[in-house]
This record gives sequence, structure tokens and C-alpha cells, in this order.
Amino acid sequence: MEASKNDRLVKKFAALEDKTWFPQELLELVKDVCRLQGEVRASLAVSVDPALVCGDMEHRQGAPLLAREQFPVDAEGAEKLFRAILEVAESLPQLRTTAQLVRDKLIRGDIRPEELFRAYMLENAEPFEAWAKEAPDAPNLLPFLVYNSMEPWLEAAGEALSSAYPQNDVWQHGHCPVCGSPAFIGHLSGPEPSRNEGRDINKGGKRMHTCSYCRTTFRAKRIQCPFCLEEDAKKLDYFTTENEPGYQVHVCRSCKSYIKIADFREFFGRESIPALDDLESLPLDIAAQNEDFHRVAPSEWGL
Repeated sequence: MEASKNDRLVKKFAALEDKTWFPQELLELVKDVCRLQGEVRASLAVSVDPALVCGDMEHRQGAPLLAREQFPVDAEGAEKLFRAILEVAESLPQLRTTAQLVRDKLIRGDIRPEELFRAYMLENAEPFEAWAKEAPDAPNLLPFLVYNSMEPWLEAAGEALSSAYPQNDVWQHGHCPVCGSPAFIGHLSGPEPSRNEGRDINKGGKRMHTCSYCRTTFRAKRIQCPFCLEEDAKKLDYFTTENEPGYQVHVCRSCKSYIKIADFREFFGRESIPALDDLESLPLDIAAQNEDFHRVAPSEWGL
């Protein structure tokens, strides 16, 4: 992981440590997961077979570049990461009992990570629903382990596809242009520097969404529900909270969904890291859900 990204992570974790409401155990878990994923990414080389990529015409009409199940994930490497993250979960008192249940099922062969990776890619909820019934105290632990074990490969493939097939225009469809999954969070872009004496062209403000699966960041329409594509301004709204400046909740009254948006343009030196923005802005999830809006894409850290 490059030094600049490390520096950004350190700064973001310091901000989370300052949140008196944020569970210390969860913070330690997230730090360890980020470290383990960073170690995998450092030596990761992912390529995508161009024959699997959809055609330009289909893509313009809304088809993703690559189907979720075709993302090249090294099952052996992902299982190794699965076991490493599980070991971290076992070390935390709040998750120890449930994590040990996962360990027992691994030993008995009742849980096979490669099969779970495939189920997650195909959006087959059955094994995760069965787990949730068996482990009601931590129903999201298994999907958390599965997704975060695959995440380095998914993100690397997303980056490779975005580089090979750049998406420069506003994406008009209600899913990621790369894999077809919903966005889980967004941010407003910062000022764009000008070549003319270093002055800013504008204050930025382009609406960017980040995919819940491959972590691709893409440009979305400023006034539109990212899920049902509602554009009637009377049915779209947003609100903020005093305790979490820099974050907004954008809601759609047509489909009753919401998405959080980070707007750090007025906060010098504050940068967006989508997965950690999602943690930092947890109080806004509570506020939105208290108003009967629902979240479409799962949180990476939904424990």
C-alpha cells in the first residue's frame, strides 16, 4: 500500500478514535482488516479477459462491463485471508463466541469458503440467511468475512476495468457501470485545479458514487435517486446532522431509499475514503432509518 494511502488511513482512523460513540472493538477490527487487505493488495496482479467484457453498445444501454460472478478472485488466496480475518474476530470479546462457531464449522466442513465466495458473487442469500438464524447475535459476521476476504481481488479487477474502459460521462443507470451492483456511499468532488496560474476552475461538487461490490467510483447525476432513478426534485431531499458535519443523507420518497454523501469541500485536508466514511457517518444511518428510509447496499462493516 502506497505511503500516501497509509497516511490517509492513519488520519481517518484518528478521526474515528475521536468519536466517543464509536465502539473501540469495531475500530480495532477494521484496522486489522484494512492492514490484512493492504498486505494482499501489495503483491496482487489481476487481469480480466477482454472476451468477458460486454460490448460498447450494451454498456451504453446500462449493461455492466463484467458480471459479478466473472470477477477473477483467487479462491485459495481469499480463503487464506478469510482465516486471517476470522482469527482477528476471535480475539475480540464481543465477537469471540460467534467467530468460534465459524471456526468449528470450518473444521467440520460445514462451511466451505470457496462455496460462500461463489454464493456471494451470485447474490445467493440462502447460506447467509441460514447462518443468520443460527447466529442471531452476529448475523452479519459470515457475509462480513466472505466479502472482505474477496475485496482485494474485486477492487483490483474494478480498477483494471475502469482503467481499460474509462467512464468519463455521467452514468445514467441505477447500478455500478463496472459490475452492476448498487452504490453504498458517495461524495462530492473537490475543486478542480486550473492550468491557468493554479487557480481553481470551479468548486467541484460532482456527485461521485462508490460501488458496494467492486469499489469502483463513478460519476452520477446530481439530482436523481441512484436506485429507482427518480428525478422529480419534489420527491428527492437531503438532510444533515449537527454532530457529523461534512455528511448528508440523500433520500428518495418514491422508493423510500437513502444514500449518504460526503461533502468535504469546506474542510481543508479532509479526504474521502468511502469504506471509512461509511463508518464515520453511522449516526446518519440511524437518522435515516428512524424516518423509515431503507439502505439498498449493505455496509462493508455491517456487524
